[in-house]
Amino acid sequence: MRRFFIPEDRIQGDDAYIDGSDALHISKVLRMSKGDTIEASDGTGNSLTAEIVDIAKDASNPKIFLKITDRKFLEERTLNLRVFQAIPRGNAMDLIVEKFVELGVGEIIPVITERTVPRYDKKKGAAKVERWNKIALETMKKVGRTSLPYIDKITPLDKIGGKIYNDSLKILPWELEPQKTLKDTLRQHTQHGKIELVIGPEGGFSQGEVIYLTDLGFVTVTLGKRILKTDTAGIVCVANIFYELDDD
Repeated sequence: MRRFFIPEDRIQGDDAYIDGSDALHISKVLRMSKGDTIEASDGTGNSLTAEIVDIAKDASNPKIFLKITDRKFLEERTLNLRVFQAIPRGNAMDLIVEKFVELGVGEIIPVITERTVPRYDKKKGAAKVERWNKIALETMKKVGRTSLPYIDKITPLDKIGGKIYNDSLKILPWELEPQKTLKDTLRQHTQHGKIELVIGPEGGFSQGEVIYLTDLGFVTVTLGKRILKTDTAGIVCVANIFYELDDD
């Protein structure tokens, strides 16, 4: 069953409502009616079962009024993973966001590096983040997540120092790391509940950026003999991190 999203501000006790495209989907596509049951989440970890009590059939803005009959908190992941992702060319970030959400990433911070090709003014950058948040929301509903990942504003790489955790394992895949593997690093730090991962752009990090990141506490790792594309590297790292360290 498809899981819908009900923002917290549309829930009052056991009463809630859905409007917009989801309301149209429920009423016009699924042809659900009063007395039918839907599954939903509030984006904060709560899985909701709700009964349709009324449908306001306004063509421009239909509303589905609900009574919540069951509420359960479902922890998304035991591991809190945050990814700083250099923005790639074209629309590749769309796929990256989708796959990060599918895998269970808790927070995505798009970053601009020295070799990042896309450059946005404030207005276009905000529009991009809005688009990525919409992709995250739609993916959350499709894959059954109960928590909505947070996508931060676009941030220059040299400004992330104020955002990182003090007590996290910080991982930096780097093509010039000669020996230390991601697997070995993860297996040496099995007790960490927070991990921060930084993924570079198509041209890789500059030497100065690597020094900056290692000064912040990031540990360089190799991903093997091949140099992976930025959109591949992040997905590979995230999947392996959850495989090695997450309890689910």
